[in-house]
Amino acid sequence: MTPEQARSMVFDRHRLKALRHAAGLSAAVFARTCGVAKVQAYSWENGRTKPTIDRLPVIVAALGLGRIDELFGPIDQAEAHAQTRCTAMTVVSRLSEQCRQDALIGSLFCSLHQGCGNGAE
Repeated sequence: MTPEQARSMVFDRHRLKALRHAAGLSAAVFARTCGVAKVQAYSWENGRTKPTIDRLPVIVAALGLGRIDELFGPIDQAEAHAQTRCTAMTVVSRLSEQCRQDALIGSLFCSLHQGCGNGAE
């Protein structure tokens, strides 16, 4: 695989699950063979986490594959876009919450400040 090809590839959780099924391994046996908890193997297949680089050779051996790149697939532009949009929406949501909090604090400050000003005059 060339460096250009490698840059256009991403760990493919769907491929991992399909390869595990093709190898006839249950999630429990696969996890045990890879030296991880079953929940960790599930999280790889569900896309919550990705295996670390040092785990890849172990996964390849457990599945009976010849090369690590068999666990990778082309970057799905639609999925990449959806992940980017989701991240952007999360940031906007957090900023909106921060703005609401800032507005509330500002309102309280103005109320207190005006109260002090009115009492002094």
